[in-house]
Amino acid sequence: MIALIRAPDDQPAADPLTASLAGRGVVITPTLTEAGRVVLLFSPRAAESPEVRASITAALVAHKPVIAVLAEPAAFGDFLFLLDADRFLLRDLEDPAALDRLAAALLDAKPAPDTITAGAPSGSPADADSQFFAAVELIDSSPGAAIYLLRDLLAREPGYADGQAVVFVADLEAQIRESWLGKLSARLDEALAGRDWAQAETMLTDAAALAGDDPAVVQPLRDRLIDARLAELLEQADERLSARDHTAARRIADEMLALRADDPGAEAVLDRISGWAMCDALYDRVRAAVAQERMVAISTLMRHINRRCPDYGDPDGLLRHTRIVPGLAPMLRVRSELSGHSDVVHALAFSPDGAFLASGGKEGSLRLWDVAAGRAVSVQRRREGPVRSVCYDPDGQHIASISGGQVIRVWAMPDGSETVTLDVAGEPVDAVIFTPDGLSLIAGDIRGVIRVIRLEDGQVSTQLQAHRLGIHTLALSPDGTLLASAGADKEIRVWRLNDVFSGGVARPVLVCQGHQWLINQVAFSADGAWIGSVANDSTFRLWNAADGSAIATGEHLSGRTVKGVAFSPHAPIAASAGYDNLVRLWELPGGQPLHAIEGDEGGVEAVAFSPDGTMLASAGVKGRIVLRGVG
Repeated sequence: MIALIRAPDDQPAADPLTASLAGRGVVITPTLTEAGRVVLLFSPRAAESPEVRASITAALVAHKPVIAVLAEPAAFGDFLFLLDADRFLLRDLEDPAALDRLAAALLDAKPAPDTITAGAPSGSPADADSQFFAAVELIDSSPGAAIYLLRDLLAREPGYADGQAVVFVADLEAQIRESWLGKLSARLDEALAGRDWAQAETMLTDAAALAGDDPAVVQPLRDRLIDARLAELLEQADERLSARDHTAARRIADEMLALRADDPGAEAVLDRISGWAMCDALYDRVRAAVAQERMVAISTLMRHINRRCPDYGDPDGLLRHTRIVPGLAPMLRVRSELSGHSDVVHALAFSPDGAFLASGGKEGSLRLWDVAAGRAVSVQRRREGPVRSVCYDPDGQHIASISGGQVIRVWAMPDGSETVTLDVAGEPVDAVIFTPDGLSLIAGDIRGVIRVIRLEDGQVSTQLQAHRLGIHTLALSPDGTLLASAGADKEIRVWRLNDVFSGGVARPVLVCQGHQWLINQVAFSADGAWIGSVANDSTFRLWNAADGSAIATGEHLSGRTVKGVAFSPHAPIAASAGYDNLVRLWELPGGQPLHAIEGDEGGVEAVAFSPDGTMLASAGVKGRIVLRGVG
């Protein structure tokens, strides 16, 4: 059975509580003597009621457990014993779940062995001693109850124990207060970890009551509560922003500012909301640019959107927290397909004016294509083996090719007539490019040697032992001052071209290391700021051409060779081609993946941008060359 303590004018609230508990098997008794546990129906009126205080004192002296119901935290300072008591904040007496929990707690109560009579102690010395001894007995198990009894005793008997009880109580309160503040701080942390804000507020109120609202004690606790609450609200604001619900996000930000006027998280939310208005407008322009296939405009606008609204997302369905990619699929639509090679196409090169495309194939043919007409204007076949390298001279009047690593040929354009034939069978060559003046060729061979060969007489003017193993690729910087070489030793070496021309011993100005396998191709960006490379280790890598530092690594499918790399001459984009059947596009300067284009089944070997940046050519193992418009 339980007894119900309430202020005389709390009767209207007590009646429905009594009925609700009785309906759940809890037997209510009108006297404290029969009760095994006491329910304090707490309210501001109860805190001021002499009858309530007398009943509580009697219950605590008899060691009867006390439960507070409808407790109002602001009043707990007068009832410290409630710090170690069960409390049920029943805001609504009709809440079935809360009433069930209260009834269960009451039914678990153990009958108290002591018997007392309801009402206040009589005030006799014997009664005062009994209350003092009961308080002392409670110091270890229920210090709050002990303090309550001692305060009550001194209120009625100020001179008790020759006045020394006052000093004893003050000392005891100081010890208990310090201990309880530590416990409340720990309980506050538990509540914050579980995001139980009502419990956290209760702990904060209890601590304030214990500390007498001392700011040095209360403010750090309040700051912890506010910090935790702000963190949760910021998560909610992020979710609303992700759902593009700016109204709700702004409402949450206002709630955050109400907790802390200068909260940076709230200000960031409001800044993102305002930024999105700009990003919405820019994205509308991106859509228009996509319709007109304006690649440079799209790339530039999307870069600004990424910077201003990093989690903006694509209204047409891109996932949040992925890079914002414009609609590259419609923009990269196929413009034409060039058919003629019967096997793998190893190499591609656009003429400087973009009117022609040269291709070299495994079957030993060099083909020259009219890009606008989509047809071959010249086909040259030789029997030495696959044509693995093709390049134009600076004025676009000649093409150099390597056949089977044994013969370098130079062809006049556009008729494709052969003008120079160089036999290099004794020292097979895998890579060749023209010098900036177009009067010589630079060749890299399988011994790691770079040779400069004069076209007028076919003689080697200078040579340089550049690598320990074979060279598979060469590239000139746009200004013609630097030469990059790479191959089987997994290093990219960059040389001053004048040092190469001087012959003898030269030192590279840069060495880029990072690839784990043979490097198939290197290329300079149009502005000379970056070097791109691809290798048999399944990667595209981006390097700083100023100091050789690694900027980014892009992955093709694991275990698949990557064969070709090229930079757009105008847009900040690089392309790589691999045996995962894909041409992958990478955003510069960070090297983030932009898009992947399906290529030939079996692999893509070569990729090239047209000089004006409006065309992307790719070719693979099936012999098909695909031209795509890129704005």
